[in-house]
Amino acid sequence: MHGLATEVYHCSFEPTAVDLVVIPDIKIAILKQIPGIEFSIQNIPGLKKVKLKDLNKYLDLDVLALYHEEIKGAKERLTSAIGRAMRYISAAKAEHDLMELYYIPAMNFEAINEKRREIFNRILKYAEEQK
Repeated sequence: MHGLATEVYHCSFEPTAVDLVVIPDIKIAILKQIPGIEFSIQNIPGLKKVKLKDLNKYLDLDVLALYHEEIKGAKERLTSAIGRAMRYISAAKAEHDLMELYYIPAMNFEAINEKRREIFNRILKYAEEQK
C-alpha cells in the first residue's frame, strides 16, 4: 500500500498463518511470539535497535477466559508435538549416522568432484553456444 517491500514468513506448522513480517526499508520486523518456540529477534543480523511490544494487552481477556481449557489443551498438544518431532529428528539423525558408517568408505569423492566439474564445464559450453 505504501510502496515498501516486505518479507513474510509463514508458520511451518500452519502455512496459512504468518509468524514474521519484515520491512527492510524502514528496518522494522513484527514477530509473533509463540510459547515453546525459542527465537530471539535480537539475533537477526543487521538490527541495531529492538523494541519489544506486548500485543497481548490488546486481547479481550473475557473472551480468552471462555476458551481457557481449549487454549490450555492446544498448548499442551503443541508442546507434546514439538517434543515428538525432536525425538523423531534425533532418531533419524542417529540412523543416518549409522548408515554413513557403511556407505562413506565406499564413496569416491574425487570421482564425484571430477564428474561435477565435467558437468559444469558442459553447461558453460552450452551457454556459450547460445550467445
